[in-house]
Amino acid sequence: MGKIIFAIFVLGLAFFWFDNFVLAQNTVEIDYFYSPTCPHCAEEKIFLGDLKEKYPEVKINQYDVVNSRENQQLLKSFYEEYKVPRSLQGLVPATFTPIKYFVGFNEQI
Repeated sequence: MGKIIFAIFVLGLAFFWFDNFVLAQNTVEIDYFYSPTCPHCAEEKIFLGDLKEKYPEVKINQYDVVNSRENQQLLKSFYEEYKVPRSLQGLVPATFTPIKYFVGFNEQI
């Protein structure tokens, strides 16, 4: 009897863990680095806001790289992780998704 209860308990935990894992996988995180004075960044900010409205499961992290050294350092770590060419580093907006990065903004992107 004790083994049956233990097995049900373990299965319950497994299903709980699996459900949380699946829910976490449905969230997409976008990291957006911008300058407050950049007109292209302002356009992308509107685009990302519309995207968030359409897809509420998208989480958008926004980082001002002009007024924060911490955000500049974080951006450098993204450059390394995504292997962004030196020729594109320092340009904004810079946007990182789980599978790709984008530097700059236009309506086609």
